[in-house]
Formats: sequence, C-alpha cells, structure tokens
Amino acid sequence: RQYSRRIKQLIHPFTVAGTREVHNQLEKNRRKQLRECFNHLQQCVPSLENKRVATQSILQGAIKHIK
Repeated sequence: RQYSRRIKQLIHPFTVAGTREVHNQLEKNRRKQLRECFNHLQQCVPSLENKRVATQSILQGAIKHIK
C-alpha cells in the first residue's frame, strides 16, 4: 500500500498535495459546523446557558432536559 501511495506522489505530486489541502479544508469546515451545532444545543438547554461546558456535558444536559 505504501508503495502505491509513493508512486502516486511521484506521478502526481501536485494533485496529491491539492487533495490533502481540500481534505483538510473539508475537515475544518466539518469541525466548525459540529461546534456550531453543539453551541446551539447548549443554548436550548436552560441549565447550560451562558456556561462554558464540555461537549459531553452538553449531551448529558440535553438528555436530562429531554427526559
């Protein structure tokens, strides 16, 4: 597998680098959207409003609020 990856890098070094940049940007956008969703969820749970809490606490608070 590394052999074929290395050959791809030799044949298309700019394409591979460009693909990596695109992947990194997509991942950055995905994390930003996920963070925004958690912030919105946090604002929907009264006991968590205006507090700095961990992601796990947001999920646990949302579960308690729904129950």
